[in-house]
Amino acid sequence: DTEPSRFLTLADTQSRASSFEIKNLPSSIASNQTTSFTLRALDDTSQAVRDYRGTVHFSSPTDQNALVPEDFTFQANDLGEHTFQLSLSFRQVGTQKLTVEDIDNPDIKGEAEIIVTAQRVVASSGVVRISRPSPGRYGVNIVQIEGDAPQNSTVTILDNDQQIGVT
Repeated sequence: DTEPSRFLTLADTQSRASSFEIKNLPSSIASNQTTSFTLRALDDTSQAVRDYRGTVHFSSPTDQNALVPEDFTFQANDLGEHTFQLSLSFRQVGTQKLTVEDIDNPDIKGEAEIIVTAQRVVASSGVVRISRPSPGRYGVNIVQIEGDAPQNSTVTILDNDQQIGVT
């Protein structure tokens, strides 16, 4: 049988990808603000590789304390593109970089820059000030809350009008 195979292997789909595009990343955010972005696998002609199934690793060479997504393996239903909801946060002010690379082939990579500005303080009603996280919806089970309140105050934490904590 000399006819070529009509089936692509996992290695074939990964080798067709040559880079990553980081899309929908805002041009600037405040430090400690959490943001979303989309990652797309591209071939040599900058077309999406819809059957990419590799595992990617994120890092920030400019902000070692940045919060980046965990390693992620693309699935068939991703079609070579995945959105990471509220999964990126930088700590340092200035121009920061987000990098991504294929774990099995570090030559398949991508990079984006974002300007990180000084954090603004978000104040709630009364004298309690919430400084972290930024207002918004979070798709995670654990969110670290930081802020200030007068000494001997009792602060009640609500999630959709349901009490989830008191400090």
